[in-house]
Parts: sequence; structure tokens; C-alpha cells
Amino acid sequence: MKNPCKIVKDCIENEEPVFVLRGKDIFAIKAIQAYYESVKNGGAAADFVNEINEICKDFEAFANESNVKIPD
Repeated sequence: MKNPCKIVKDCIENEEPVFVLRGKDIFAIKAIQAYYESVKNGGAAADFVNEINEICKDFEAFANESNVKIPD
């Protein structure tokens, strides 16, 4: 999996917009699932599709073990 800290840092350095979803955000899983469907159906490379699927599973596991909530 790509290093999310490096991605954010690179975006900031290049003044590229970046958007972050946190595991404790109750809406994150639905957003990631929608993105997963888009990349899967949009012809993205299989490795990238699998990476997004793994991220979705990580968020789901975190939600099952933690107190997710509506973001502040």
C-alpha cells in the first residue's frame, strides 16, 4: 500500500488538492465503496483496484472495532 503521509506531503508541496478520509468518520466507508466501484468499472489497473478494496476492508474492520461517528 502506498504511504498516505508521503502522498499528502507530495500534494502539499506541489499545491495539488488532497482529500483525507479518517477511519472514525462514519461516512468514509460509503465514500470508499463508491470510489472502489468507480475504479473497478472504469478500467483502472487491477493492482490499484485491489489496493482500494483492501483500504475499504481496513476501514470496515476499524469501524467494527471502534467508535465511528459523524465528523466534527
